[in-house]
Amino acid sequence: MKALRTFPLGLSGGPDAITAQHIRDLLAGATGDSLQQALVDFVNLMLAGAFETEVCSIIFDGRLVALSKKDGGIRPISIGYTLRRLATKCANAHVITRRSQALQPQQLGVGVLGGAEAAVHAMRRLLTNLPPGHAVIKLDFSNAFNCVRRDLILDSIAGKTPEIYRLVHSAYSCQPVLSFGGHEILSREGAHQGDPLGSLEFCEAVQPLLERLQSSAKIGFMDDVTLSEDLVTIEKDIITMLESSPDTGLHLNTNKCELIVEDFTPARG
Repeated sequence: MKALRTFPLGLSGGPDAITAQHIRDLLAGATGDSLQQALVDFVNLMLAGAFETEVCSIIFDGRLVALSKKDGGIRPISIGYTLRRLATKCANAHVITRRSQALQPQQLGVGVLGGAEAAVHAMRRLLTNLPPGHAVIKLDFSNAFNCVRRDLILDSIAGKTPEIYRLVHSAYSCQPVLSFGGHEILSREGAHQGDPLGSLEFCEAVQPLLERLQSSAKIGFMDDVTLSEDLVTIEKDIITMLESSPDTGLHLNTNKCELIVEDFTPARG
């Protein structure tokens, strides 16, 4: 019931159009607890990974909404079933505090209240006291959430939060259908968009890469990564990221990366 109350008001429903508000209204008007118990049973079945692959390919389906981007491109938004999101909200609530603490201080995008603001203020303070010869680089990945390797997600969840592994495995062991009008495509790559567990899954998958970087200051807010160190160390970290692309599925979007340094002469060299 606590997880159900965390759904924002006005949130859209999935392929069946059932929203969290529908469920809350039904529970409020119920004369017994049979519906609530049925929801509990369904969530427990999902957490146990009890459904066959054919059933999972339906449960983890979604419908797509296409939004226009400022640059003229298309931003697809996937909306899954509310019951599926309810189950993953319960799983996320069970592990988020412990894993958020373990991912800090490199990663501030999971379970950190005001994490984005903290990252911004930390970098602003660093920029005002940047040591000579040091630089700050803001890194951008191309379509990161949709490109991160699913086997990397599964390995990281199995190692760090095995209690929710069966649920995550159910989601990524099938190929759910994403529908857009009369068109259908199979979901085969990346973290599931709109999944309450998606941010944790992504951050768990890339955390080993962040920890390997040598820069003394490294702050990640999900797929936004900022580094600060001398230019030689930053160059080594960028090479590490480029070389790790086949293992992570992530690719730097060099057109959107930004280098901030007082003297660009060494950088040009």
